Amino acid sequence: FDPLTSHQKEPLIKYNKPNHKSIMDALRPSSFLKKKKAIAPQKASLFEDDAAMLSPTSVCSVSSTMSTRGYDEMQCLKTVATFCRKNKHDISTNLMFRIANFHDFDHDKTKHAITASANSKYLNLRMEEGALAGHFGKRIIFPLPHLKTKDKSKVVYVRPSRYSGKKSPQSMVESLCYVLNDLSSTQSQCRAGVTIIVNMKKWARDNFDQEMWVKTIRILQGDLVPTKVVNVLLVDAPEDFQSVWSLLEQLMSSAFFKKVRFVNQSKLGDFLKDGYNEYLPNDFKRGWLSVDEVVEDYIDLKKYADELTDI
Repeated sequence: FDPLTSHQKEPLIKYNKPNHKSIMDALRPSSFLKKKKAIAPQKASLFEDDAAMLSPTSVCSVSSTMSTRGYDEMQCLKTVATFCRKNKHDISTNLMFRIANFHDFDHDKTKHAITASANSKYLNLRMEEGALAGHFGKRIIFPLPHLKTKDKSKVVYVRPSRYSGKKSPQSMVESLCYVLNDLSSTQSQCRAGVTIIVNMKKWARDNFDQEMWVKTIRILQGDLVPTKVVNVLLVDAPEDFQSVWSLLEQLMSSAFFKKVRFVNQSKLGDFLKDGYNEYLPNDFKRGWLSVDEVVEDYIDLKKYADELTDI
């Protein structure tokens, strides 16, 4: 069962159904401007620090606090734990918290999500399986170690211009889900969420894959794995991309749309903590990190970590 391809009676997105033919029509060479210009960046909003985060990973460690929508966190987790026992759902405490947090501790939504995600392969991906490690080696998507935003979320880096040649939307789906799982392994990470930095430099029409972009947008809204996305920063996007973007935005909920921002590289400091250049990849003008070394280290680290789970 694949939620990205299955029929849904009640679609998550309440916009008009996107015309995928129109998306492809917009990609014809005649529809693109000959001269590339950067899309005007949106003004960055100020971040507010999240509430104090928790490090223990047991349900009992959660104090009886209220979620942002007014739900009692402790009561939600107790109710969901009872539900899982009665219905024989074999789910870890960490994953239970992660799903509840994603749904803002609404116990009804959490119970439904747990039932729907039972035996989901996307929640149990491993680096050594299939072509996952090989796809990470293409340096299209990977987390940036030690880099955090001003709202304390960790950062996932995406370079769409490297998505070329023989394209594999499924490998992109699995790579994105793997990273989101990796950055949602503790309660503090779940609460903080992630920020996606998409470096659009050198992006061209040939890098566009309709299936990949549609699935990516849906994944970032929680269709496959429950990770809160705080912001999506599209950096230095060429004007060509606007032709596609005006159609892709139809796939977004109003809440998610507000999280997406077009920014210039010079404005990343509005979102990232001081000294961020030290932790940016050298794809950027002032980035210090070697992309090759970061990716190689990440693959080796996660292969080792996955092997330890077998012991």
